[in-house]
Amino acid sequence: MTSRILQLLQERYSPERGWILIPELRIGTGFGKDKEQRLDAWAICCWQTREPDGPAIVRLSVHTVAFEIKISRNDALQEFRNPDKRWHAHGIAHQFFFVAPQGVIEKEWLESDEGLLELRGDRLECIKQAAVRPIGMPRWTFVASIVRRLANSGSTPSRAADEDQKPGAACTPLAD
Repeated sequence: MTSRILQLLQERYSPERGWILIPELRIGTGFGKDKEQRLDAWAICCWQTREPDGPAIVRLSVHTVAFEIKISRNDALQEFRNPDKRWHAHGIAHQFFFVAPQGVIEKEWLESDEGLLELRGDRLECIKQAAVRPIGMPRWTFVASIVRRLANSGSTPSRAADEDQKPGAACTPLAD
């Protein structure tokens, strides 16, 4: 079931839409007892998009999303007992979503800024939209982890230059 959820996330956050989704991404490069956490999936829109930001002001932005996949209710309950686990993910993603089969996670369990995507039949449905938060610059160890994963997977953006993009087209949060 996890592989099906990852496949649906890949379709939703695809290179054709300007995104790269990286499954099983470590937050850093350390090993041993002090190894960093890992994200079930992390997506980045690779094309800067012009967005209105007040009168006659244009801001360029990229957008990142972190995903935590929970297949069983027991696994989800364990996660919600330790919310500090998600602290790193909140620091490197503009949005954070739990992704689970229908009925595994109760909407009321979520923090106010967390989102929920549910697997319903053969599609992901947005049950609760995640808030868009500002984030700081990523640490170099996180950047190195991304580069390692992409180098090992051969994944690259397939979209042509972004000069012809419409404002807000690629890097806006996706919702149902």
